[in-house]
Amino acid sequence: GRDAELEAHATAAVVDHLHHPAAAHADHLRHGADDLLGAVDDEELDRLVDDYVAAARLAHACGFRFVDAKACHGYLGHEMLGATTRPGRYGGSIENRMRFITRIVEGIRSAVPGLGVVVRASIFDVVPHRKGPEGVGVPEPVTGEEPGFGVLMNGDIDRALNDARMLLTHLSRI
Repeated sequence: GRDAELEAHATAAVVDHLHHPAAAHADHLRHGADDLLGAVDDEELDRLVDDYVAAARLAHACGFRFVDAKACHGYLGHEMLGATTRPGRYGGSIENRMRFITRIVEGIRSAVPGLGVVVRASIFDVVPHRKGPEGVGVPEPVTGEEPGFGVLMNGDIDRALNDARMLLTHLSRI
């Protein structure tokens, strides 16, 4: 009933905010690296998709006309798009990395027809930087897989936007 919907809404909101980089960093500062939880497994991601859908139902019941599914600014949806080295259904190929946000949008559209769904996505990102010898940020070395979704490397903006083009094309078909 209504209590379960409220709990699902709270779970989705809390989990999304816990996966924001600032929150993760703050947790690291409070507890130290040894106390951090491991990666979320595919089954937990499936449950989170269900939580997002339940939260959308609740938003619709409260009179909202659309919901915002975030895949930007380091939130969980954004992290999943960049999970190039993650094993399982939600990592590796661009198709797998789009699965989390895709399932959220499909689930909301199926469960709450007429509710608008907006996906806010970070279109490109830059490689991580660290403080250089002169106190100015310098790019971290990148070896192997590209380090995320739409990462701008060596100034090649067209290549960086390829992931976003695929995502936008894919979402426009849902």
